[in-house]
Amino acid sequence: MKNDEMLDCHENLIASYASSVGCDYEMMFIRAWDFRFGPAEQSTTQLIGPRLSAQRTPDYEWLRQFHGISLEMNDRLSSDQVYRHVQEELLQNNPVAVGMDAYWCPWYKAPYQKMHFMHYTFVTRTDKDNGDLYGINIIEGSQPARLPFTHFEQGCLELTLFRRVAATQISLDWEKLLKQAAEKLLHNGRSLGTFDEMRQFAASLVAVDIKAEVEGYTALPLIAPLFYETRETFRGRRQFAMALDWMNRRAHTAVLADASAALQDLSSRWRTVFDLLMKAYFSPEPAEVMAYISTIVNGLADDEEKLAESILSV
Repeated sequence: MKNDEMLDCHENLIASYASSVGCDYEMMFIRAWDFRFGPAEQSTTQLIGPRLSAQRTPDYEWLRQFHGISLEMNDRLSSDQVYRHVQEELLQNNPVAVGMDAYWCPWYKAPYQKMHFMHYTFVTRTDKDNGDLYGINIIEGSQPARLPFTHFEQGCLELTLFRRVAATQISLDWEKLLKQAAEKLLHNGRSLGTFDEMRQFAASLVAVDIKAEVEGYTALPLIAPLFYETRETFRGRRQFAMALDWMNRRAHTAVLADASAALQDLSSRWRTVFDLLMKAYFSPEPAEVMAYISTIVNGLADDEEKLAESILSV
């Protein structure tokens, strides 16, 4: 079971499946470089976490076209229907995954019976006597975890089936794809540009009430929007670099190599922002740390903007 920090639990399932069938998966991250910090709404609380979004959504169509992996995802089935699908897939020795409300996942200690959010696990077998499911996931790794059938009934939210299909995308215009990514950031169609939104986020960090940002998430602070989206931001830059590296294994150009190196550096610096936010949360005097984080984010805004501009100038 793959457990890459730069992938979420569902993406780690995809990467694990890809490895098992001898495929790549990196082009699903071609749109992972992004950022959004929305305007404050006067009628709502002044938390900044809900205004932040990494805008990081894997492109499953590109996963199919470039890598020949098709996902069949369904969140409209009853738990009984999902269970029947699971059994059918297992009988055919096909990998199958379920999306669960983490509240009902006993192996995920922090949110179990405390918090609600989506968590994915492969299912490897079911117990014919009591119906319990067993599977592997990023929490337990290769150690099968038991999911009581009653918990499955309560928390089942989604089914994912994995299919190997023929890849249909043969040609690769890496220059166009790279410039589209930069263009999207520089001209986002919003009142503030992406990098000015990033600077606004930096300014907001100075006065943020870090404890208020985590209220309701104390069992697992990294799920609080401010922490979660910051983590998604450093993941997004690293994932976009992964897509560039995949293209460069075919194109062999310094442009892609340099852009990938720059994105990996940006990812590391956003990771520092995430780590410092966690430090600030646990600090009795977070103001100084938050001011330092603000400075880092301002620098990131400048450097990301320069990178995007340099890509368009190639």
